[in-house]
Amino acid sequence: MQFRVLLLALLLCGIGIVLFLWLHPKQKPATNSLPIFYRLPEESDRQAFLTEQHYTLHSGNAVRSCPVLIPDENENSSVYQSYWTLQTEQKLPLSAFCGCQGIEYTYSLQTDECISLLLSEDGLLLAAVRYDATDPQTLLPVIQSGETSQSLATSLPCPVQPAPYQTQSTQ
Repeated sequence: MQFRVLLLALLLCGIGIVLFLWLHPKQKPATNSLPIFYRLPEESDRQAFLTEQHYTLHSGNAVRSCPVLIPDENENSSVYQSYWTLQTEQKLPLSAFCGCQGIEYTYSLQTDECISLLLSEDGLLLAAVRYDATDPQTLLPVIQSGETSQSLATSLPCPVQPAPYQTQSTQ
């Protein structure tokens, strides 16, 4: 008799669990909350990306590159707070790379604007801003559209070692 009661209790618990899982499926994160990943390790990749975003580079100007250490979101500068917010709005994975080394590439457009792309050492786009060369404190988005990735930014490695890069200009 006790065996039958125990068996009936286990059966009812199993049915309850199945019903719960069926009625409450696992929530997936909203597609618009996932970061966007662009791998741009080569200069040709970066120029193709800018062309896809409908920007025309100024012919004859050299690309400026500079190694940077990415600060965290608690940086007190109002410009950096604006920069940080803009990356979040563009769904770029900057927040997962605080304390990491990166490389900033700056491009001049045919207008008086410039575009700055911040990449991880392996070429992952972490941040992108557009600004007027006469007013570099006013930051604008670069990314016009894009599809989100199904990976999470935190799954990507972060090399925290100092970058061996020198400031260089390429055409």
